[in-house]
Parts: sequence; C-alpha cells; structure tokens
Amino acid sequence: MEVEKGSKLFSSFQNCVVVEPCGKGSRVLGWGSNTKCQIKEPKCRIVDRPYVIYANEEVLIDYVAMGKDFMLIIDIHGYIVHAIGSLPREFRLQEWQGKSVQVSCMWSSLHIHYNRSIHSYGNGNHGQLYAVPYPLEIDSFTTGSEHGILIHNKNQVFCWGWGEHGNCGRTNGQGSINDYSNVVSPLNKVFNVNSNATLRIYGGYASTWIICEC
Repeated sequence: MEVEKGSKLFSSFQNCVVVEPCGKGSRVLGWGSNTKCQIKEPKCRIVDRPYVIYANEEVLIDYVAMGKDFMLIIDIHGYIVHAIGSLPREFRLQEWQGKSVQVSCMWSSLHIHYNRSIHSYGNGNHGQLYAVPYPLEIDSFTTGSEHGILIHNKNQVFCWGWGEHGNCGRTNGQGSINDYSNVVSPLNKVFNVNSNATLRIYGGYASTWIICEC
C-alpha cells in the first residue's frame, strides 16, 4: 500500500488505520476485523484491504482513538468528527459536537478529557471508568489496554483501572515481582519528579511507560 507523504498510522487489537492528506483535509483508511462494523457496514469477519472510513478535503484529521470494536476520528481542533463500530451505549456523539476534547480508548471503554475532567463510557468491571469526585489538574492523559494514566501538576503520574500486573502501581510496598490478577485500582500515584522535568506517558498491554526528560 502506497500512502501520501505525511500520513499517520494507528492500530488497535484487531485493526489498523492510516490517516493521509486529501486536498486541504484528510481521509482515513482502515482494515482488519469488522465483526462489530468498526470499518464499514454491514458487518463481516474481515476487511482484508484498505477501506475509506472517512474523507473530507476540508477537515484535517489529527488522530484516531481506537478501542477493540470501535474508533473515533478527531480533527486538529480536537473535535470528534466521526465515530464508528460498537460504541459504548452511554456515549452520544451529539453531546460532544463542537467541543474541543482529547480522546483515548481502552479495549472496552472510551475516555474524553474535557474541562479539567475525564468522562468515561463503557466497561467498568475492573475500575476502568474514571470516577474521581473532585477536580484534578490534568495536564495530559492516555490509556493502556484496560487502565488509564494521567499527569497531574506537570510532575505527578497517576494510574487507575485494571492493574492485573501491577501496571497501576502498588500501595502496600510489595516487591517488583507481582501478578495482581483482577485487581481494581482506584486513582493511584505511581511516580513523582521535580517540577523542572518534562514527563511523557504511554499505555501498553497491562503496562505503563513513563519517560522523564530532566
């Protein structure tokens, strides 16, 4: 597959998408599993070649947030311009139209950072849905397979969700070898650094990655 210069690649559990320039805007092509219509309708077992999910020559796409069975397309202004697949039932796209947001997805839930809070939709059986009753200064956030990670006050990293392998940190001082099967972790501070450092965070499959530029 040949793509235009400046294209971006995103992937999830069973799908890949490419965002490529199209006129003054972008188009999004996807392939992989389509059992939940996450690529196109009607559903089918697999889409084995790139299929145009979205195209607009006037809208420049920034990124695609992908769960296991759904995806959301976000433009450079932070607007959700398209959502497809088996989305969480509580989520309503129209409620977020015209609002500049940051979106990140776990396998079975989606999370929207807006107005100093994170709004969560989907499966919360293991604490995946963000539920902090007080406002928290959130500089940025991301997600792993079934857990979330955020930076607070520029120098503190917190995690929440399914911490089945210690990926949401520990509160009891146990050693580094640890398999906390089915642990539900509330928001938990996992890292702290001096205020002069710059932090970046990434979520993987039951893993948390913190990069510190001192």
